[in-house]
Amino acid sequence: MRRTPCAGGLSLGEWGALCAAGALDFDATLTVLEARGRFMQEACEATPSGMIAIVGASPAQLDELCAKTGCTPANINSAAQVVLSGDKAQVAAAATTAKELGIKRAIPLQTAGAFHSKFMQPARDKLAPILDGIEFKAPKIPVLSNVTGQPHSSDPGEIKAVMLRQVTETTRWADDVAAAKALGGTRFVEFGPGKVLSGLIKKIDPALETLNVGDLASLDATVAALG
Repeated sequence: MRRTPCAGGLSLGEWGALCAAGALDFDATLTVLEARGRFMQEACEATPSGMIAIVGASPAQLDELCAKTGCTPANINSAAQVVLSGDKAQVAAAATTAKELGIKRAIPLQTAGAFHSKFMQPARDKLAPILDGIEFKAPKIPVLSNVTGQPHSSDPGEIKAVMLRQVTETTRWADDVAAAKALGGTRFVEFGPGKVLSGLIKKIDPALETLNVGDLASLDATVAALG
């Protein structure tokens, strides 16, 4: 199988992937991320909300949990782990209801609010004019979209539209990894502190190779491994 290099990132990290692929320049990326973070924080402060990680739930259990609590999927990280968003009461109800449904684990997360949900609509509305002032270009390599779980279009306008949707819609990381595999990807390099994404990738497919760059030592080790 022919291998096509690609880039991806989870939530905020998708902007870094687009920058690395040449879809927008570094200064523009900083402008977007400053505004995005500020607007999302304002949305968090306007409506108390939160997130909860659900581990080991079947699709049927997950559907029932959302139906009973009003929570919505924010991050589909793997077949075994989905993060839900909701207001404070909904998140508390999800923790209790998960136990009643026999779900393995339900872990409330220490987040400022309910990201990738309707609670971020005010942030999305404020971000729209910021993105209208940013020049987007066709990426030089495929960049995986959190919203669609597939590579972004080469149309700059479509990229802009999808990245605006990303503020309020579900992040489909498991689908992104599957899309990378479909492009022939078997080796993933994670940039940044920690190995959260590497851990998720291994849960999705233990056969995939993961490398991590978080400091100079790990950079040297990764370069050596890539040969």
